[in-house]
Amino acid sequence: MLLTRYIFAISIVFLFANEANSQNSKIKKGDFHYEKTNFTQALDYYLKIPMKEIDDDLKRKISDCFFQLRMYDSALYYIESIPDSNLTFEDWLSIGDLNYTKGNYHKSDSIWTVRAYENNQEIRSRRCAISWAKMHNTIDTTLTISQLNVDNIARSNGLFFTNRSIVYSAYDNTITNPPPDEFDSDNMRYTNIFQVDIENKQAVNLRIFSEELLFRYHEGGVSITADNQKLFFSKTDIGRNRNTLVRIFDAVEKKGKWYLNMQLPFDSAKYECSFPAIAPDGSFMIFVANYNQKFSKKDLYISYNENGTWQQPVNMGIVINSPGNETFPYIDKNNNLYYSSDWFFGFGGYDIFFCKYENNSWRPPQNMNKPINSSFDDYSFALNSADARQAILASNRDSSSTDKIFLVESNRPFDEKNYTEVNTVEMLPQFYIEFRLPNTDMQRELENKYGYKIQREFRNSTWYFRITNIKTKKEATRIQEVFKEYSPIIFDVNQ
Repeated sequence: MLLTRYIFAISIVFLFANEANSQNSKIKKGDFHYEKTNFTQALDYYLKIPMKEIDDDLKRKISDCFFQLRMYDSALYYIESIPDSNLTFEDWLSIGDLNYTKGNYHKSDSIWTVRAYENNQEIRSRRCAISWAKMHNTIDTTLTISQLNVDNIARSNGLFFTNRSIVYSAYDNTITNPPPDEFDSDNMRYTNIFQVDIENKQAVNLRIFSEELLFRYHEGGVSITADNQKLFFSKTDIGRNRNTLVRIFDAVEKKGKWYLNMQLPFDSAKYECSFPAIAPDGSFMIFVANYNQKFSKKDLYISYNENGTWQQPVNMGIVINSPGNETFPYIDKNNNLYYSSDWFFGFGGYDIFFCKYENNSWRPPQNMNKPINSSFDDYSFALNSADARQAILASNRDSSSTDKIFLVESNRPFDEKNYTEVNTVEMLPQFYIEFRLPNTDMQRELENKYGYKIQREFRNSTWYFRITNIKTKKEATRIQEVFKEYSPIIFDVNQ
């Protein structure tokens, strides 16, 4: 009997040890793909681990994977599954950001209001964005927007609208059960450049754009000069170390066909260069790159063509670029710039911005408002080259993980409409007051007596009470006088 029990105990220990080793192996494999930004493959391993055995750090990684794949509901589920007592300041930022991306502005604001004392500048910029979104949460009724019946567009594709025909990046949905080598590291089908005509708000006559521009991996982000003689596009290749290379190429038109010409000289194996937008006369190009970490993630760069030679690209600076991501540029016939950013004041996710071209430079960005923008990702805005009152854009607004193409029609040219400046809005209250009370029961009594909403926060083993949303120093001083017996302190959110 004792021997049987001993063997049983050893078996149990061995079983648990094997299970632990198996879980550790899955985490290591997931981490390997996570570090290489192969988020879909990382999730394949992470999600094989039972939820009760996933620790807080792994929940953060899983949440980030879903966020990068724009699956916001799942990202929010995992970050919110961490107990409140274990949430870091960065976790609270993520929870607020995800609610903001989903359009839950009030919930985001309540989270950031409570956490404002921890990092004033981080919170301030976010609460400014929330205030802006609430203030401009109206729809321009002079615009109509309708979804086109195009179902196989690629995530993060670029669009070009030429004479009532759309050129875009997509995968070939006529191929059933594609082999594994038809997918990239994020489990996305490799794409080609397609073309489709628009008739009566319907997409018809879907076809390959050019048989001469079919390649092994992804291609897209097309931009064509006004004379239809040159085309620029992004193309991916696999490097010697199996790393993904994203570069810009041009093609020339000969007798109705397009032929690959050359790779642009400012591309590099160390950086990604993508989504070229060519000026109508071909004199300059704006594109997306991650050259300089000083400007953070993906920025817009400009290169001028002088006597047939492309010059060294220049970062478009902090007026156009932000600490976030800028991408999907488009240049209209008047050199006005349209692009998407996930940082400037908007409604959540990527929003589309407009920069008017005046006196050989671009004005600060303006948010193009609703219904062009939504609380989801909106990008790849492009005008119809034959009618400046008609445009297209891509968005996942109807399904947070699937992109669709939308047709937008205006009562007048889009570059003549009024939009909203995003870098001059200052609406956030500037001050708050903090104090301590002899006991927490006094909170409700003081709210009823003076009519102020009082928040409380437990930190450093002490309850602190706070009155927020104070717009001026004069108002803060007046409230300070009301609560003077509790020695209130005025705080400036900018300091």
